[in-house]
Amino acid sequence: MSESAIVAGDSSVYYGSGYWNEIPAVYHELNRRATGDPDMGWMQHLRQYHGRPFSRLLSLNCGNGWVERGLLANDVAQRGVGTDYAEDLLVTARAEAAAAGADLEYVQADINTFAFDLEGIDLVVNHAACHHIAEIDRVMRA
Repeated sequence: MSESAIVAGDSSVYYGSGYWNEIPAVYHELNRRATGDPDMGWMQHLRQYHGRPFSRLLSLNCGNGWVERGLLANDVAQRGVGTDYAEDLLVTARAEAAAAGADLEYVQADINTFAFDLEGIDLVVNHAACHHIAEIDRVMRA
């Protein structure tokens, strides 16, 4: 299988007009399943569960960076690194992080072959994008 059949060449296949999980009934049900409280999102729950901000997060398949910015804005993490294959999404992520004054770095990488350096990383997230990982067993073990 060619690489182009595995990974989209740009971000045109992502970020349409909205997400199904933004529908209020779905949002509340997902919260209930993840946190036990329909009104508590996973970021708030993670912060409460950990009791303090994580030092440094690694976000796999970060897209335009909204998850990392949210984690820093909600005091879940202090700083982080995001990775994605689509450079055009990373351009947006970098610009938005800079505008927000967020301590975030973005790296273009194919997560299937990415050489992980987990030094100082104490939180790894992949929000709704694991299905884009062809080598999921290897990546998750790493």
